[in-house]
Amino acid sequence: MRHMFCILMAVACADTPKSVPAPVGEDTAGTYPRSSVDADSPADTPEDDPAGPDGSDETGQLDDTASDIGDMGLEIVAANLDVTEMVLTTTSFETQSHHFRFVVTLSDGTTKRITEGVEWILNNAHIGTLAENGRFTTSTSQGGQANVVGRFEDFAAMSELLVKYEGTLVLEGVDTSICGGPEVFESGTGMTYPSDGIMIPKNEPSIHFQWEDLAATAYRLHFQSEVTELTVYSTGLSWLSDAEMWPIIGRSNAGLDVTSTLSACRTDQVVVKDSQSMSIQDLESTGSIIYWTPTAQGLMEIPYGEAAESFLTVTETGHCVGCHAVSSAGMVAFVYDSSSSPLGMKTIDGLTDVIPYATAGNANYKTFSPDGSLLLTNLDGVLSLFDGITGAFISNPTIDGASWVNNMDWAPDDSYLVFVDSPGAGGDLNFSGGTIMRAPHLGDGEFGPAETILSVSDLDPSYGFTTIYYPAVAPNSRWIMFNASTGDTYDDPDATLFAVPIEGGTPIELAQANISSSMGNSLPKWAPATAGDEYWWFAFASRRPYGSTSSGHHQIWLSSFDPAKAMDGEDPSSVAIWLANQNPDQSNHIPLWVR
Repeated sequence: MRHMFCILMAVACADTPKSVPAPVGEDTAGTYPRSSVDADSPADTPEDDPAGPDGSDETGQLDDTASDIGDMGLEIVAANLDVTEMVLTTTSFETQSHHFRFVVTLSDGTTKRITEGVEWILNNAHIGTLAENGRFTTSTSQGGQANVVGRFEDFAAMSELLVKYEGTLVLEGVDTSICGGPEVFESGTGMTYPSDGIMIPKNEPSIHFQWEDLAATAYRLHFQSEVTELTVYSTGLSWLSDAEMWPIIGRSNAGLDVTSTLSACRTDQVVVKDSQSMSIQDLESTGSIIYWTPTAQGLMEIPYGEAAESFLTVTETGHCVGCHAVSSAGMVAFVYDSSSSPLGMKTIDGLTDVIPYATAGNANYKTFSPDGSLLLTNLDGVLSLFDGITGAFISNPTIDGASWVNNMDWAPDDSYLVFVDSPGAGGDLNFSGGTIMRAPHLGDGEFGPAETILSVSDLDPSYGFTTIYYPAVAPNSRWIMFNASTGDTYDDPDATLFAVPIEGGTPIELAQANISSSMGNSLPKWAPATAGDEYWWFAFASRRPYGSTSSGHHQIWLSSFDPAKAMDGEDPSSVAIWLANQNPDQSNHIPLWVR
């Protein structure tokens, strides 16, 4: 069973008070039982295994056991580790170590080091290993941040650990000496992808860094953060950070910003461009996205971090497949052949027919209820309701105050159906004008009277937009993303993304996600999330260039939405990133996040 492409907030260990242990999450490594450690072993001998990486033993405490303390008639009143913060450096060929020591304060004010019965916990397995005697050794593959926790009886102590990775990657054919000339500085980043200021999930599989031709013999791309110092040398105009190198920049910097600087190495000088930054969010993306591509005449799937693969196309069905919707109950609904064509529904796992070809009439847009029990479709503004599990037809619901119901989206909290009323439209897929409305869900697929959320006249007239469409309700059911443009709703080159409260109000342009009004940004879709998340992710189709790899046709792009900024009337979006592993030669649309 596929898992929903969900965004999981990792434990914010750095915010944990230093006197208590950090929570142990899915990245926990090195949790050991409270068994005794041989006090005479070399690893526990100060002169052989020093407390600090410089070879000195600064603890100054005598080693004791709990029984020794009891024999002295004393009690433990507090505990700490020998250091509260530790910074180590690692490379691909050399590690550093630190032997953490668990020190207790006794009731008479003296301090003792405990060597037996201490449980050691490291909450980030990617940056190194923690032995059962408290000795930490860095990884040779990446840096990062973690907490080291020692526990003894009812006492716990923590140290914040930072491992900085330092390395150089020289690609084949590069003479790095040419980059040693005098440096001159030039404005502009020189990068064609990614753009400055992107936000990405920490488990993004890779980034294809691409830059302009600056008439250089070689190029130097330098990455720097609190935990990363990496320099890449190349003679080409791009570098694909693969599965070995990307974690050094990506996952290890979760919760941090990474600065990158491009330099063009010429025979007489090194031209250093402006730096740019990317924010690695302490969030993960998992599962799959199913999207529609007319290139393959059907639906494609990207299991996150893997290559795109055929999901349901003309090859499997004998018909073109499109205009799909997915449910929380594991169903995918779609139309065969073209617009206003036969409705189909299959299970996502196994693709078992639920509504076979030409057995349930025709349809265009469709949306499932949040629990997946109901499927709502439209055809020429008329709604049809189906059982979301069996596919059985139920009724043709009506909404008072709406004449042509179109572009429907069901609010995640089941409170409203949000849609566009497009009176006078010649069809569902192509109309001008439009009013975004909501109708309260009364239960069982019945809806109350329509209420206006947004009219075209509510947009700033300076945009010149005349049509609004494609509403998508946010994970907390309080915000709506939508499209606006000067033409009609079908493939409009100036399609632009906005957001508005579900109660109505002043629309906010998603300017950072849009870049400009000439990119054809359309069909925004939310990633599943919880209402209290700091950020939400959304995907959309855009004609913007993907570096020098793809340009002029739609690809899937990913941006974030900050609800706190939206509440303040600010642009809540972030600079978008290309959805990794698409086929850049295809035209891709309608990215839906799949359970």
